[in-house]
Amino acid sequence: MIGFQYGAENRKELKNIYHISFRFTAIVSAFMTAAAIFLSTGIVTIFTDDPKTYELAVTGFRLFAINFLFCGFNILSSGFFTALSNGRVSAIISFARTLVFTTISLLILPQFLGINGAWLAVPMAEFLTLLLSIGMHRKYFFREGRQNYFLK
Repeated sequence: MIGFQYGAENRKELKNIYHISFRFTAIVSAFMTAAAIFLSTGIVTIFTDDPKTYELAVTGFRLFAINFLFCGFNILSSGFFTALSNGRVSAIISFARTLVFTTISLLILPQFLGINGAWLAVPMAEFLTLLLSIGMHRKYFFREGRQNYFLK
């Protein structure tokens, strides 16, 4: 739908799809985060009955669940740029998300936060990617100029 509306030069509908997509993602992200946190004990119970592993996994999963607040926006952002034939920006977002920020977070956070730093590495990587995605959205959707997909 995104690529079709862009190709048809229907900027009003493209903007509408953009807003609906990101609102929906915000709602689902908040719901998934809350569900993961509140259901963490039940989810972990499926995979282990060892008390030490259970305690570690419940704590870790609750920390990891913060990731769901950000990852939907990053995935949608990358997909949106792909649909607009901007593979460069999509690749930058994906590469930063999956390799650069995750690796950096895994190397740094555990040194300061121990095992909790390892659990928080992916949420941190997603948060940093979100900041990158916001920058790309500002450049391509909210600034005046020929790069603005809503004004082309």
